[in-house]
Amino acid sequence: MPRTTGYGYRIKPGLLRVCSHELHEGIATLDEHSAAGFFAFEQAVEAGVFNRAQALKGQLVGPITLACHLFDGEHVFVLNQEYLTAVSRSIARLALWQVQRLQQWNVPVFCFLDEPCLALLAHDPFKHMAVLAVEALRDVVTTLQAAGVLVGIHCCAGQTSFQAMCQVAPDILSFDAYQDMETFCADPYARTFINEGGLVAFGLVPTSSDLSRLDPTTVFTRWLLACTDIGDVSQLAAHTVITATCGLGLLSLAQAESTFHSAQHIAALVKKVALNT
Repeated sequence: MPRTTGYGYRIKPGLLRVCSHELHEGIATLDEHSAAGFFAFEQAVEAGVFNRAQALKGQLVGPITLACHLFDGEHVFVLNQEYLTAVSRSIARLALWQVQRLQQWNVPVFCFLDEPCLALLAHDPFKHMAVLAVEALRDVVTTLQAAGVLVGIHCCAGQTSFQAMCQVAPDILSFDAYQDMETFCADPYARTFINEGGLVAFGLVPTSSDLSRLDPTTVFTRWLLACTDIGDVSQLAAHTVITATCGLGLLSLAQAESTFHSAQHIAALVKKVALNT
């Protein structure tokens, strides 16, 4: 149930043991009441709306972020190793359920874990749990990778720790590049990830209500300048995905479509770099 102070949800009195058991061993599925968008997406895929899609993407909250939003009274789950492990196991099962549903269409499946709370691990009172928290997230990543899924870690929070993101060993790093492009490209851990062939989802298109002043060519030029001194820019371009930043769900349909058009324009310019044209 929602907490009356602060953020997150607290376990109802007397139900902590039941909650822990369900997280450890319960059936993990989405339902149309709490995840209507996922089922609408499935229906659209089945109807052929995305018949040109090269891959399908699932996404759900990561274990660190979920554990930062669950409370036993005033005690947050992420600071308790047993509860953190339980949340991690539940997320792994839920992610597998989601990707197995998407794999029925016989195209590659990505699964992104949304982890804005990774940014908290460098600060009290969370930093003493940082190693265990990263291990819990990595357990989910390796479970999905073993099932043949490309796994992305998304973190759009300020002061994102690219080191922590890379330690999880995902296939894809996803972040708010509109805000943090230069910081990311200068980060030694991000550079190593890129030079070892990792994929990067650059969130370069802001989800503002008015994109009339956004020049895709200018945004592309910024990307190119930031990436040029990392290494082979054509190789990086071949491993790049251009996305919007967070917040699409708050836009109107017309605004969302404008965002996608801008991302498509930038992606076309990046593709030319990848093909050396």
